[in-house]
Amino acid sequence: MGQLTYLDVHLLYTLPPIAALAFALRRFIDSTEVNKIISLASIAIIYTTPWDNYIVAKGAWTYPADRVLAVIGYVPIEEYAFFVIQTMFTGLVCLACTRWDLHVLHLKPAPLSVRILPVLLFLLMAGLGISIATPNMSTFYIGALLGWTGPVLALQWWIAGPFIWSLRRRVVMSVVAPTLYLWWVDHSSIKNGVWDISTTGTLGLLVTPHLPIEEAAFFLIVNCMVVFGLLAIDRTLAILRLQEGGIGGRGGRIVSLLSTESKENPILLAKWTFKDEVMLWVSCTLMHESQLDQQAILDHEDTLAQLKDASKHHLWLLHGLPQPLREDCLALYGLNRLLDDIVGHQQQQQQQQLGKRFDLDSKKNLESIERFVETSYATFTSAAAKKLRLTLAIDQLSRDMCSKARCKSLEATLRLFSERTVASAPLKCFEELLAGFKQQAASRACFESQADLTGHVELRAGSLGKALAYILKRNERQQASLSSMADAVNNPNIVPSRAQLERGARMCEAIYLNDMALSIVKNAAAYQHLVPREWIPVKNEIREVENDIKSEGGGLRARTTPGGGGGGEERILASVLDPACNQPETIHAFRDRFLGLAEEMSAEAEARTDAECGPCSLDRVGRALLESSGRKKPALFRGKLFF
Repeated sequence: MGQLTYLDVHLLYTLPPIAALAFALRRFIDSTEVNKIISLASIAIIYTTPWDNYIVAKGAWTYPADRVLAVIGYVPIEEYAFFVIQTMFTGLVCLACTRWDLHVLHLKPAPLSVRILPVLLFLLMAGLGISIATPNMSTFYIGALLGWTGPVLALQWWIAGPFIWSLRRRVVMSVVAPTLYLWWVDHSSIKNGVWDISTTGTLGLLVTPHLPIEEAAFFLIVNCMVVFGLLAIDRTLAILRLQEGGIGGRGGRIVSLLSTESKENPILLAKWTFKDEVMLWVSCTLMHESQLDQQAILDHEDTLAQLKDASKHHLWLLHGLPQPLREDCLALYGLNRLLDDIVGHQQQQQQQQLGKRFDLDSKKNLESIERFVETSYATFTSAAAKKLRLTLAIDQLSRDMCSKARCKSLEATLRLFSERTVASAPLKCFEELLAGFKQQAASRACFESQADLTGHVELRAGSLGKALAYILKRNERQQASLSSMADAVNNPNIVPSRAQLERGARMCEAIYLNDMALSIVKNAAAYQHLVPREWIPVKNEIREVENDIKSEGGGLRARTTPGGGGGGEERILASVLDPACNQPETIHAFRDRFLGLAEEMSAEAEARTDAECGPCSLDRVGRALLESSGRKKPALFRGKLFF
C-alpha cells in the first residue's frame, strides 16, 4: 500500500461522512441551508487563509512535498479545501442536531451575564493569545490560535449569545460529535506522516500519542465558530420572520422600512434594492431580544403546546418542515386544532368523558370564531387600528367561550392565525373549513350516502389542504432570489395553480379518511355516525329511535325533525347501529371502505398535474405530511401526492 496523501485523507476520511450526512438529511436540506453553508464557507476561506499561511510560514506545522498536489502561498490546496470541508461537515451535524427546535421559541431575553461574561472571556482569550504568539516559542501555535479565534467568538456571542445558550444542549452535540471525529482524522494523518506539527512552536502536551493539544484545541474552537455562525444566521432569520409576522408579512416589513412616498404608493416597492436588503438583515442581526414582540413568541409556544397535547400527527408534520413553513403551518393547524377541540369537546361532554373547558354551545362558539376570522381579513385604516380591534375581539372571545377563566391557548392560536396565516391564505379556505365544522356540530346523524361523506370531507380537510397550498406557494416565492422579491411584495395575492390546489385538497382528504378508518376501528360506537347508510347491509340497517340519547347505550344525538299531528313539536332521533354491525368483521369492512376512498383521493391527487407541478420543495412537504400520519395503509401512500 502506498503512502497516505492529503488528498487520500479527504477521499477516505472527510468526504464520505459528508456524503452520508447529506444523503441522510436530504429532505431537510433546502436552499436556505445551502446558502448558509456557502456563506460561512466563503467567510472561512477569506478569514483563515492569511492566518494559516502565516503559521505555516513560521513553522507551526509542515508537510512533505510529495504528500500534496500543489501549494498556493505556503499552504497546500487540500488545506484550502479543508476550510470548506470542515464547514460542511460541522454544518450538517449542526443541522441534524438543531433543526428539530422551533427557533422562534429561543428568542427570549437572557440575563445580562449570559451575554456579557462569555464575550469578556473570549476577548480576554484573544488578548492573551496575541501576547504569547511569538514565533519559535512553545506558545506560538496556541497563542496564534487564541488570538485568531477569540474576536470572532466574541462577536458571534455578542450577536447571538442568548439564542445559542438557549440551545446549549444541542450546541454541545453539534460541536462535540464532529470534533471527536476530526481528532481521529488528525491523529491518523499525523501518524501516517501526511503533515507534522512543530515541536518548537507547541507546548509538547498530547491528547493522544500523535495529537498535540494545540491541534485538538484548533478543531474544538473552529467547530464552535462554525456552529455559532450558523446559529447566528438562524437567529437573524427567526427575527426577520417574527418581525414580518406582526405587520403583514415580508411586504409589510419592507414597507415599514421604506420612505413615506413608498408607503403611499406600493408600486414603488419594486425599488427595493440589494442595499435595502442588506440593511434589513443588519438591523435584524443586531436587534436585541428585548426589542422583539415577546407576546408573539409566547403565542408560538402556547400553540405548539396545544398540538403536543392533542395532535401528535400535526406535531410530527411540523418537525419535517423548514423553519418558515413550520411557523406558518403551526398557525394553520393551531386553528384547526382549536375548532376540532370546540366541536369534539361538546361531543365528549355529552358522553361524560371530560370536564368542562368550553361552553357547551359549540354552534355559538363557531359563529364567534367565524366573526373573528372575517375581522382578521377586513380592511382597516391602519395596522395599529387592526391590531387594536383584533386584540379586543380575542379578549372578548376568550371571556365568552371559556366557562371558568380566560383560555391562554385560544388567545395564542387566534393571535398567531391573524398575524401569520391571513397574509398567506384567502378567506375562502377558512369559510369552507368553518362550514365543515358547523356541519359536524349541527348534526350527528349518519351520512345518507357516500357523496354526503365526501362532501363533508371536502369541507373539513380539503379546505385545509388548499390553505396549505397557498402557504407553501407564498413561502416558496418569498424564499426566492432578490430579483423575484419585488414581485412577491407587489403581488401579495400569490395564487397556486388549480392543479396544486386540487392536489393539496385531495392529499388532506386522503389523510382525513385514513384517520376515519382508524377511528371506526378504535371506537365503533363513538364514530358510527361516520358510516354512510348505503354502506350498511339491509339486515343491519341503522334504526331511528324516539327515546332519549342516554336510554340507548352508546346512542348519539342525530337531529330534530317535525313531529306528527301538525302540532309543530319536534322529536329527538338517535342513530344506533344494530349490534350485529359492531362485529369485528363488519367494523373492518367499514375501515376498508374508508381506506378505499382515501386511496381514490390519493390517486386523484397524483392525476392532478400541470407545468408547475414539477419536483420542488413543495413536493417534499406533501410527502412529509402524508408520512407523518404513521398509521398508513402501504398502498395508500405511494408516489408523489402533492405538488
